Amino acid sequence: MRTLNVFFIKVVIITKRFFKHQVKEPVLRAKLTPNYELGCKRIALSTEYYPALRNQTIVNADGTLHKPDVIILATGFLARGYFSPLKVVGRGGEDLYQKWKVEGPNAYATAHNSLLFQMECQVGWVVNAIKEMVQRQARTITVKREAEEKYMQFVQSSFDGTVWNSSCSSWYSNERGVITLLWPKSLVMYYLSTRHWSKQYPDRTELLEYIRNVAKKYDLFEKVKFQHRVNTLRWDEGEGKWHVTVLNMNTELERTLKFDIVISAVGVLRVPNYPAQFENFKGPKLHTANWNSEVNLENKVVAVIGTGASALQVIPEIVDKVKELIVYQRYFQFRAAEGPTAYLGIISHAAPNLFFLVGPNTATAHNSLLFQMECQVGWVVNAIKEMFQRQARTITVKREAEEKYMQFVQSSFDGTVWNSSCSSWYSDERGVITLLWPKPLVTYYLSTCRVDCSKLEFS
Repeated sequence: MRTLNVFFIKVVIITKRFFKHQVKEPVLRAKLTPNYELGCKRIALSTEYYPALRNQTIVNADGTLHKPDVIILATGFLARGYFSPLKVVGRGGEDLYQKWKVEGPNAYATAHNSLLFQMECQVGWVVNAIKEMVQRQARTITVKREAEEKYMQFVQSSFDGTVWNSSCSSWYSNERGVITLLWPKSLVMYYLSTRHWSKQYPDRTELLEYIRNVAKKYDLFEKVKFQHRVNTLRWDEGEGKWHVTVLNMNTELERTLKFDIVISAVGVLRVPNYPAQFENFKGPKLHTANWNSEVNLENKVVAVIGTGASALQVIPEIVDKVKELIVYQRYFQFRAAEGPTAYLGIISHAAPNLFFLVGPNTATAHNSLLFQMECQVGWVVNAIKEMFQRQARTITVKREAEEKYMQFVQSSFDGTVWNSSCSSWYSDERGVITLLWPKPLVTYYLSTCRVDCSKLEFS
């Protein structure tokens, strides 16, 4: 039995209202009304299709003979003819064309989002796989049969409860009713599946290894000044440059440098919160973000303050080691009411040539922040390229574009749990949510995959 979520019900209601508005004639509307659930077949978006049919002849299978002068075949494609007319004979003489014609290729398209995004994920995976093959000096590469079968079981079971696995009859399925074309999950999950992760929710060690590998791949360690702290950023309008005051933590010497462009990648969750009420505690105080592995917790009475994401990770690791574990729930003290705003969470009208990674309203409570950061880096690189091509000294976002974007973000929280009576650290003391991104990550990807120069000012 399928359970319809609130969002899906809203989409159905809005679609029916739009349909009724576009097609006012009841007879014509009856002919055009699908006899299947929304989403069973591909959802096509158009504001011109229905009006174009108002004065035209709509024919169903009623046996009436018509004699057209020209026939236009809008009949789609032979979707399961993957290799046709190419013949592919693989290992053991297996004909992939015949096999996939019946069973499907186990390579799923999307009926609900961007196929280009999916192809880019696949290309990235293929390139990495070939690199691995070359590094191992291997002649061949293939997937293990048991891994393929397990993956297929996961995919097919993921269709349970969806509209595609109901009474829906569409070209996504073969003659046996097996869905061989669609990807049943979110595109972000597919993206993560094509990266080198051991599981859906990797731990800190694997995440850190991924970040370090990216840094090694692009020789970033040679360009990083460790043990340096940026104290101030000041924009000089006359020079068109940022004056950046930097402190060397080893020598304690401070100097000011000048930069044309600054990208702030300091992050959000980086300053450990040490509540003042625990200052007088005489024993060891370990913060989860600043862990001291030399402190032995064996046979100790240990108090954990907080029940959020950090506690979720640390408690299972220490519960069997300590003598007694006491967990205290607490309420987060709201941040100062700064009300930060930035277009795409990346650029602000008040700061030319300054870009933010993980800026206002870009953190995620429901998905991968790494993916979000990679979207932001891509947008920043493209924006700087556009700036260079225009031979501009400065780039900033228009104030009205930033304000309109922030209105979109804040209104997107309407009807969500974050905008209910929920009290969390996502909001400031005014109750304004300044940290979270309210939409799916694919929406953010589509917002950042190209630079809309009409929203920007170059000078």
